[in-house]
Amino acid sequence: MRYLYILIAFWLCQACQQKQVQEATAQPKKAEPIKILSTQELLDLPMTDKKTLVAHFMTGDIDYDFGARPGGLSRNKSWYARNGEFAKFGGLNQVAPMDMFLFKRGERSLEQVVEQELRAAHVAGLEAFHFYYPEVIHQGFMKNYNEVVATFFKVAAEHYPDFKFTLCLSNANEGTQSEKIDRWSGSIRSLFQKVEGYDSWLKTPDGRVIFYLWNNDALADTMEHQPWLIDRFPERIAEVAKAHDDLAIKIGVKAAFMYDLRFPANHNLTKKVLEHFPGVWSWTDNTKHLDDFRKIKLLCDQQKRDFCLTVYPDYYTSKLYWKDRSKGHGMLHYYELKQAQIHEVERHYQNCGLSALYRKLFDFAIEQDLQWISLATWNDFPEGHHIAPELNHNFAPMVLMDFYRNEWRKSGRKIEESLSVFYKKYTHDVQAKYNIKVYTKKSMGPEVLEDYIEVVSILQKPGDIFINGTFVARVQAGLQSTKIPSGIGQVNVQVKRQGEVVLKLIPPQKITDQAFRTDRLTYMYSTRFSEYFTKIYGEQLSEPQINDFVLE
Repeated sequence: MRYLYILIAFWLCQACQQKQVQEATAQPKKAEPIKILSTQELLDLPMTDKKTLVAHFMTGDIDYDFGARPGGLSRNKSWYARNGEFAKFGGLNQVAPMDMFLFKRGERSLEQVVEQELRAAHVAGLEAFHFYYPEVIHQGFMKNYNEVVATFFKVAAEHYPDFKFTLCLSNANEGTQSEKIDRWSGSIRSLFQKVEGYDSWLKTPDGRVIFYLWNNDALADTMEHQPWLIDRFPERIAEVAKAHDDLAIKIGVKAAFMYDLRFPANHNLTKKVLEHFPGVWSWTDNTKHLDDFRKIKLLCDQQKRDFCLTVYPDYYTSKLYWKDRSKGHGMLHYYELKQAQIHEVERHYQNCGLSALYRKLFDFAIEQDLQWISLATWNDFPEGHHIAPELNHNFAPMVLMDFYRNEWRKSGRKIEESLSVFYKKYTHDVQAKYNIKVYTKKSMGPEVLEDYIEVVSILQKPGDIFINGTFVARVQAGLQSTKIPSGIGQVNVQVKRQGEVVLKLIPPQKITDQAFRTDRLTYMYSTRFSEYFTKIYGEQLSEPQINDFVLE
């Protein structure tokens, strides 16, 4: 009997120990303390974990009025027409956004306008916008901008939930550093409150909000309202970075700033920038700084920083500038436009080699295996480097981007065969009746470089290119550029295989030698025009026919 009691006691002891082990095992482990990352460790973290295609968005340049002068340099038909308000220039606007011809101004709500912009961006293959967001004293202006941006968040959440947004903080020039930070942070906090609940901010993998910067060094008092001085005084970048960190603290967000390299040849400045910012991006630099960009990309890789390349298809301004720079360096505003005479003004332009610059920049991004590409721009129509639907560019930038995006990401997706044509409406030596001086800011080469009809073919297998009935070249599969000297009249392009026409293209715009007004926008057209138009605008609207204000 005594042995039985001993066995029972032993069994109870074992059961108790087993229960204690189970309870101990069931208790949650003590949480590891959260590591607070140093500033340097945060800078070393990547800004993206995938290849990301973004575009700069001019926030106020949409088909919607907030009570200001309607349309401005983009959508004012009176400014566009040869016999309108600015007949003394032969018309002011050079661009023709499609919605200017498809809708009456003000007939759509802001939500409808935004939904169409997002639909077009989605069709183009974009993933994010960074909205131009200047620091200005006018609170009504900032309120309107916030309403536009917040509407994009709202509409995207319903229709395009994967699309992302952020701000491009720009031109902080009025007042002291503390005054600017106080004003700006108030506007930005208000925007964050308006979009609270939407998960659409462009963020780093660790959760910081990415802000692009453009010409924003003057946020810091040390720059004395002269942001260009950063080229001469790179050591001031530390104070510039601190000012932006203070802005983020005042907003109440963790931020990662993408700094704009306006002086890419200044390698000392670039090195200083990379000590204080997690990423850098370029602007409309043509091909001038590609060797500098190679060095910058290598430096970014070595220092765990991100590099974003700007890609753009064209550059010719509807904006007018004074020839006499002593009168001012910026674009002429309304009261100046009313006073100025045609012999006093000029337009700004880059020789982009028709499609050559656009293709070369995409090729560079692929060669360098960049993680970021930013398009300049989605809708800065007055500078002529737009991707958004417009009756000079006609979706051709989207068609080429479809091919390059596929190559960049190595997705292997089959791209539809297409022809896209690029040309000027007249050769460089033609003098328009209303002749405005063209100032060439940057160039790929001599003016005659653009006196061609260029055809960019994207094919699945080889074919024969015919331009205006003449055999020009046998082209291979993939993307290939073919061109012939420009000629007066209609442009007609075909691809033939074994003598049969498989693709053909007759753009609406003719080439002339009797120009009515100066216009150096590159005209573009693609065999995929109807496809893109229908996807963006539906089947109920007819393709708009532009009034030709170039021909005499």
